[in-house]
Amino acid sequence: MEKMDYILGVVLVALGIAMIVVARGIPAVAGLAVGPSLFPILIGGGMILVGVAIIIGTKRTQMVVVNRTDISSDACDDQPIDPFLSWNLALVAGLILVFLLIVDFVGFSIASFAIIFALLRAYHRERLISDFVLTIIAVFTIFILFSSVFRVSLPVGPVEILIFKIIG
Repeated sequence: MEKMDYILGVVLVALGIAMIVVARGIPAVAGLAVGPSLFPILIGGGMILVGVAIIIGTKRTQMVVVNRTDISSDACDDQPIDPFLSWNLALVAGLILVFLLIVDFVGFSIASFAIIFALLRAYHRERLISDFVLTIIAVFTIFILFSSVFRVSLPVGPVEILIFKIIG
């Protein structure tokens, strides 16, 4: 298990670094202290911290196991990693990276819709209509919250242009 944990930690660190690199490319908005890249950078930083913690934890576990002589060799064997955990990690990390790659081209609303809907579909396979409605509500709420309350300029796409025309 320690071997798989170590690999998981390294993958998290690598994905966190990649996320920060991509997020730093999101254009800043003049006059705003907080731009659209802040949260992806924070998430990438969090992924790095968690990955480093996992790596350190596996190294500490290996040191304890090596120093103890009363543990049978069977207790040290690698256990298979839970495939559901691997799937969750890969799905969330992959979708965050996809979001960062497409948000400048399609805008915040479409990118957010795609990511949130994909996550909901992955976990609620029977609830297509409710997932669709929840995704629309979530994207609209997040858009209003960040653009109006936090005054963060989000990447503009066709949906945002339509909303701005309707609102005036």
